[in-house]
Amino acid sequence: MTRTRSRQLLFIFKLIVTIGLCTLIFVKVDWNESWAALRKTSPLLLSVVFAGMLLNVMTSTLKWKILLSLHGIQFSLSQLYRYYLIGSFFNNFLPSTIGGDGYRIFKTMSNPISKSGAWASVFIERITGLLAMLVTGFIGALVSYLQTGNEMAGYVVFWGCCSLLAGIVTALAALLAPKSFMAGIRNRIPDKFARAFDCFLDYRGRRKEALYVAMLSLFFQCFLLVLYVLLI
Repeated sequence: MTRTRSRQLLFIFKLIVTIGLCTLIFVKVDWNESWAALRKTSPLLLSVVFAGMLLNVMTSTLKWKILLSLHGIQFSLSQLYRYYLIGSFFNNFLPSTIGGDGYRIFKTMSNPISKSGAWASVFIERITGLLAMLVTGFIGALVSYLQTGNEMAGYVVFWGCCSLLAGIVTALAALLAPKSFMAGIRNRIPDKFARAFDCFLDYRGRRKEALYVAMLSLFFQCFLLVLYVLLI
């Protein structure tokens, strides 16, 4: 099969998938309800929220780029932003977020440096986002408990403190453990998992980058909360 023929088939495949997804959107959306909601909402507010969503995607893209760079993988921010937007589209209209994450991994796995780094960066990007969401939820529960004494909020605060303590201990153990100790663990790991272990070792000693990633994750969650409040 010639290269031109392969590109033609790939284009046809992409066109079919695009048409299929667009059809799925039109079928799933209640257009009467959507139009009624839009009529009640200020166009200026919608524009601000839409711009804010694009900014949040850029925030996640920047975090992803930092994580990729820790593995020596270099892509331009515009490339990664495009991949993230397409991946977000898949996440919103496929049954799970795996489709969008899989797309991002696929597009960056072609790098000549580290294929394992491609999936590890997406995994860590997701995990840091989840942790930031848990932290903001914990803070919200703490405020609620202090203001109202709500019993459920108290349980969230208690288990949040336990989880936070366990996370700090685990992170410190991983970051501060001697290299000889980590090398011993690696030698006991089967070869097929050794590369994955090496990828996570790339994060050791990168405190500046870790701080940037943590700050971007928290900014994403806080800004997302602001957008939700604007829409209420």
